[in-house]
Amino acid sequence: LIVQGELQILGAPNDPVRLSSMGTSNWKGIFLDSSRRPNKISHCTISNAEFGFRASQSDVSIHNSQFQNNIWGIVVEESSAKLSNSLIRTSIKSGIAARQAQLFVNNCVITENSSGGFLLESSKAQIKQNNILNNGGWEIKVLDKKGQVNASKNWWGNEDPAQKEIIGSVAINPPLNSPIKFNVIE
Repeated sequence: LIVQGELQILGAPNDPVRLSSMGTSNWKGIFLDSSRRPNKISHCTISNAEFGFRASQSDVSIHNSQFQNNIWGIVVEESSAKLSNSLIRTSIKSGIAARQAQLFVNNCVITENSSGGFLLESSKAQIKQNNILNNGGWEIKVLDKKGQVNASKNWWGNEDPAQKEIIGSVAINPPLNSPIKFNVIE
């Protein structure tokens, strides 16, 4: 699904929008291209896609949604993205990847992504009040020194984030003392 206009996926708490492949192979997913309009995904589950959601040169807010069993969970390039109250899990690659982007992630669970949780390049990111744990190679990986990543006040699976694989310049202190409460979309 390629969107070059405005994207509004607006499910309800008791009636979420569900997008998935029909067969055994993955579908390409949702690609938002060059849209600075108020794009919004809310109460939506996206699974079994190459890219659960991908944005290029766009602005988007994602709330109360779930991305699981995708190759890439969420990818934002030269974009601005706000994610809250969402689950990003079991991606084959990274749960959330950003390049030359502005990223705000709050009250989300990023877990069990095979390569890693966050992969950030030349991006400004505020990652707060999340559960970030049990990801493959790393929890957060910053590929350069140009990015500004504030990942304080997150739960890392224990109270000592220094025991986790955090690569690059990332502010992680103080951590949360316990996980955030989170409800999975059924």
